Formats: sequence, C-alpha cells, structure tokens
Amino acid sequence: MNKLNAIYVSLLSLVVALGTLVYCIFGCCNKEAPAAPELSAESVKAVLLEEPEMLFEALQKGEEKRAEEMQRASQKLIGENIEEINNYAASPVLGNKDGKITIVEFFDFACGYCHKLSPALMNIIKKNKDVRLVLKPVYFLSPASSYSAKALYAADKQGLAKEFYVGVMEHQGQLSETAIDEIAAKAGMDLEKMKEVMDSSEVSKAMGDTAELAQKIQVTGVPTLVIEGERVQTLSESDIQNRINAAK
Repeated sequence: MNKLNAIYVSLLSLVVALGTLVYCIFGCCNKEAPAAPELSAESVKAVLLEEPEMLFEALQKGEEKRAEEMQRASQKLIGENIEEINNYAASPVLGNKDGKITIVEFFDFACGYCHKLSPALMNIIKKNKDVRLVLKPVYFLSPASSYSAKALYAADKQGLAKEFYVGVMEHQGQLSETAIDEIAAKAGMDLEKMKEVMDSSEVSKAMGDTAELAQKIQVTGVPTLVIEGERVQTLSESDIQNRINAAK
C-alpha cells in the first residue's frame, strides 16, 4: 500500500469514527431513536459534506462534556483537601490572617504570568480587609524556583513574607540566587538567619507537602487560584473581586 492510499484509508476511518460520534451524541440519548444504521465511509462522508455543521456541533458538545467532567473531578479533589489547602500551618498568609474569605495561590516565582497576577492580588488584599491570601510556592520552572520558594518561608519567619513576595514579583530579568539574596536584603531580611531557615527540616517538609498537595489536586499550571474552595484560572482583578463579592 503506497502512502497516498494509506492516508486515504486513515481519513475514511476518521470519517466513520466521527460519524459514529455524531450518531451517539444526537441519537443515543434519544430513547425513541431508531437502531443505528449500518455506516459506510461513503455514506458518512456524504452526510458530513452536506451538513458539516453537525461535525462541529458534535465535537463542541464532546469538548463541553469533557470540560464539565474535569471541573467536577477537580472540585471533588479540592473539597477532599480543603483544610490543607486553606489552613496548612507553614503556608505564608498575606492580608488579614483571620479573614473570612480565603484566596489560595499556587505559583512559581519564575512564572511570568504569576508576576502579572501579583499586582492584582496585592490590590485585592488592600481593598478587601476580610480577605486572607495563602501562598503556595511550587518550584518546577527554573533552578531558582526552589531557592526563592525556600526564601519565602524564611521571610515569613522574619515577618517579611509580603515584602519578599512583592520584591521577587517586581524583579525584572532572570532570577538567580544572587538576585534573590539581594531582594531579600532589600526587603529587610537577615540573610544569615534566612539561609539557616532555608536549610531547616521544617522548610524542607513545607516544600514537600506543598508539592504533594499541588499534585494531589492536579495543579497542572500556574498561577492557579482556589477562591473559597473553587479553582480559578484568571489574571483579572475584576474577576477575582466579583468572586469575592459573590462569597460575601
């Protein structure tokens, strides 16, 4: 079989499969629908060529169903782990530590989108005195990610988590250990104490627990927010504020 024939047969197989999908979506859910007709590649092809919108509608419905199933599964995982998500003792908290509304951010200090989101989050906690922002640093984008995440926990111990977080997020250019040390010093941190804490078993455990939690609830990209127990992917301050208003 030459390459052209192989491609033709593959395309016909795809057409038959898509035709079956169309029938299942529009026919299988209807109890009064007749038994499925025998499908041939030519008959399915003829129908789809005549009414191609059927194919697009079928694919759209399939994608919507898949997204809904993923959302339900995601919410189930978050619900099962909400106490650790919201109240893990080692996680730095910005804003009102006793706030009634909780926003959790899974982020990587080396993530450009996380840098874009940071000003919005700072505005949110400034405008909403009843919001607590829980920071969950993950570290998979660059060699500096782990070092800066450890430094954040150390900054929290010195009461300077916000200053350090903002300093890193406002940093222009590539992160390095030297740059992070400079940011920490500018934030007012004692670098010697910082590095002692960074090397501690307590920080090592917090790092591991946070990474495990992110994997458990299927955080596959950053930034990922959990606002009052609901996973949110956005960079929009107004979107976050609307969700806070709804929670109130």
